[in-house]
Amino acid sequence: MTMGEISADEILQRGIDLMKEKKFEEAKNEFERITQRDNVQYLRAQRYLIDIYVRSGQWIEVIKASEWILENHCSGISKEEVEEIRFNLGCFYLLAGRTGDAVNIFRLFEEHNCEFYDSVQIKLAEAHIGLNQEKEAVELFLRVLDRTRHRFDMARNRLGTLCLQKGLGMQAIKALESVSNKEDVLYYDSRIKLGRLYLRANQKDKAVPILRELQEVAASNASIYLKLIVAKLCKCGGLYKEAIKCFDGIPNILKDSSHLCNVVQYRFVDILLEREIWRDKLLKREANGLLKYIMNIMPQLNEGEDFLQHENQLAIGKMYLIKNNFTEAMNLFKKQESASYHDSKCFFELVRLLEEVRAKKVERIKWNSIDFLKIIDEIEAKLLCAQNMNSVDYDALDASLENFKEDEPEDIKLEDFKFAEYHGYEHKFAHYSRCETAFKLIGNSQTSSPSAFRLGSVGNVNDPKEGVVLGQYLGKCCKLPSDIFVGNEPYATFVGCFTFNHDSLNQFRLYGKENNQEASGVSLVFLSDFFGRDNRAMHINNPVRVDDQDHKLKDEDDEANEIPKMPEFSMNERGDKANADKPIKYNLYRCIYIDPETGYLSLARRDKATFYQECANSMNSKDLDSIREMAEARWENYSKIIERKENGIRDLMRRLTCLIDEIYEDGANAKESVNKFMRIGLLKLQYLVKHAAYQEEQECRMIYITGWKDEKIQSDYKLKTIYVECDGSVVEHLDGIYLSPGAKDAKDHFRVLLRDTEIKIRESRNPFRHR
Repeated sequence: MTMGEISADEILQRGIDLMKEKKFEEAKNEFERITQRDNVQYLRAQRYLIDIYVRSGQWIEVIKASEWILENHCSGISKEEVEEIRFNLGCFYLLAGRTGDAVNIFRLFEEHNCEFYDSVQIKLAEAHIGLNQEKEAVELFLRVLDRTRHRFDMARNRLGTLCLQKGLGMQAIKALESVSNKEDVLYYDSRIKLGRLYLRANQKDKAVPILRELQEVAASNASIYLKLIVAKLCKCGGLYKEAIKCFDGIPNILKDSSHLCNVVQYRFVDILLEREIWRDKLLKREANGLLKYIMNIMPQLNEGEDFLQHENQLAIGKMYLIKNNFTEAMNLFKKQESASYHDSKCFFELVRLLEEVRAKKVERIKWNSIDFLKIIDEIEAKLLCAQNMNSVDYDALDASLENFKEDEPEDIKLEDFKFAEYHGYEHKFAHYSRCETAFKLIGNSQTSSPSAFRLGSVGNVNDPKEGVVLGQYLGKCCKLPSDIFVGNEPYATFVGCFTFNHDSLNQFRLYGKENNQEASGVSLVFLSDFFGRDNRAMHINNPVRVDDQDHKLKDEDDEANEIPKMPEFSMNERGDKANADKPIKYNLYRCIYIDPETGYLSLARRDKATFYQECANSMNSKDLDSIREMAEARWENYSKIIERKENGIRDLMRRLTCLIDEIYEDGANAKESVNKFMRIGLLKLQYLVKHAAYQEEQECRMIYITGWKDEKIQSDYKLKTIYVECDGSVVEHLDGIYLSPGAKDAKDHFRVLLRDTEIKIRESRNPFRHR
């Protein structure tokens, strides 16, 4: 070392000192100066760099450094350190979406040689969940014994969560009931889920004590998020007094935080929109006091950017609506049209209606209209396809709770599980297209970039009764004018059409025709992550930017607080500044098929034949009896869930017609304004209702509702099309392609375009002879 040179030891020490001063970027620069030539110092520098990379979420760098240490220096560090690095590397693989690698590394651990083997089992179970291997995950969770209470509670909490996601209600209850350490936050997360489960099982005698226990904890807990979650749960259980009480002390926390104020406003208004609160004098007084305080502190928070979040502007508008301050409410709703068009329009038209009706009818129309919009949202939620493998399908869950048994054994066993999960039934959806269009969507890396998937204007669909069936049906059931949707369309609605049936001869004959020749197109089979996830802000009228990696890069720290937090949004027009580079995604909804003349109603679903085809493929067997047994079992389970959804939709439709009648009756002197409110209110369902004659298509749709001034709208007069584009790559979300009988000559072209992918290209099994 020459004069003036700094030794590796000195560089290392400088980096360590900078770490102590929390100057992590400067420390990183120092550690990265050390080369492999200085072997010992380089090893230590890599250990520190891993900590820095973790802090900044640089998972690829974390993995590289960890892999280098394990490959080159296992002999130079202690066995305990090796195990720690290996375990963390497995966790990093999970965070980066390398689930298979995570499984392989966790399997290297041996129970008798590992002090934290329970943690390994939990992480290995999570990896199997990521690979849709639920049976293996359940076995691993159940192997975690009560040696360390925290790990046991963590395993049971996550097992209960998995059961919730898979619609296994009784199993979820058993798993969550076994979480018992009240000193651990996992206990309260489990109690929240249990309270919700007992409510859905109509076991109020079991739910109410849990809700009251949670309310007492929330009252003494400084976490606003816990208070809000418990408040919502109490509201769902009809415990409005307890729900309001959850807000005690919150105003004092809001004084210095515009972000927290936004969060509270959203949840607070959600509870205030329950008319039962305003019928009870004591509750009304308490609600008015909180409402007055929150509205008084709003002006001082008006300068923060967070205050501009559209959900909270709408919440403030709804506060003014509740207080019958229609001028302020209308101004806020009008301002939010560019950010949340449908919601804003609904409440804007409601305010206009309330200004016209007779004074003594205002309260009844207001609350009936609010309930009307809530039912529309409930129907929308029931139509959401089960594309999010980590969300809860409440119809599947409720079906599993129908035969609730109070005398179930205390502990949960592997025998309690039947692995025919509903969520495994609907996670791929097909879009029928011409070969030329498919080529454009895929793109050619050498000659052209891929085109975006388009949602087309509803004016271009093939059904001549498109958009009018709902009006015809409701017109026979209530006072809604049957021609309410006939005439010029004042709103811009765009749809993207998909189906549950991936290889359908009928749809090959109708769609994707080349040169008007039947059965000459392709079926593009999309994975579920092409669509939005079930989320409070991600519905028909408000698509949101989503990072495909978001669900992978969540906090997986073993000691992390498991109480779910309120999602944070920083919304601007149709997206958010914080996530401007993330694709906007749209949820997918199944269609309702109705015959207005007979009242027949059915929901889009998979055909029974697809279960046989799926079982034959997955079993890789020619034993027809085995295929039939599995397919029939799955079909029976699936049919029960769809039947439950249908019955729920019918019940909601009946409630909707009653409210429509009352609104028209009370608004008799303002019929035109009632019509305008109804038209925008029902718009979310208008293009999800199709005539029963089209039932064979079993269609699902992405829908985007907006005004004609929306800059996302594009037009091509030459092609006579008006459309909006979806963000995100089509290729990254394709599972496979089915070639119709007339498109077999395109197979090699698709092979070339998709040679760098694992996308499967199949020829249709359907017999068809071209003339």
